[in-house]
Amino acid sequence: MPTPLGAQLSLAAQQGDAAAVEALLGECTAEDANSADEKQCTPLHWACNCDEASVARLLLADPRVNVEARSRHGATACHHACSSNSLRVLPLLLDGSASHLLNAPNDWGEVPLHVAATAGHAGVIAELLRHGAGTEAEDRWGRTPSHVAAQQGLEPTALGLPRAQPEEAKP
Repeated sequence: MPTPLGAQLSLAAQQGDAAAVEALLGECTAEDANSADEKQCTPLHWACNCDEASVARLLLADPRVNVEARSRHGATACHHACSSNSLRVLPLLLDGSASHLLNAPNDWGEVPLHVAATAGHAGVIAELLRHGAGTEAEDRWGRTPSHVAAQQGLEPTALGLPRAQPEEAKP
């Protein structure tokens, strides 16, 4: 369960209330700043989910905030930004202290590019590729991001991904 200040910080992050986040960061401990809710989401995860760039900027600037924190199923802040089509927050992560999470897998071996491909978020895919995301990463089922997009009925090349190879047609 989140700490009381951590819960307030998460709510302020979800609402995009940068003034409240700044005030709460002034009062909180590292435990509060990284306090996870029942979904194991921290305030940074919520800022990424809600594409709240001003809040994410404050959280990323605070040395107490753990950019390495993982939510349920091992999702990083980058996974959250990619699944939510958070085009304002994603560059902050990739240009800053979370850049090393660009190709970090979750518990299923999915890197952020898999998550973006699953949702068909072409802008997010372009941002990930611009930062050097690998297109050949395989999840625990042996699927690349191109294969995942094709399974969703999307044309990988229209999303900026390489064409899914026929041998990639895995169940």
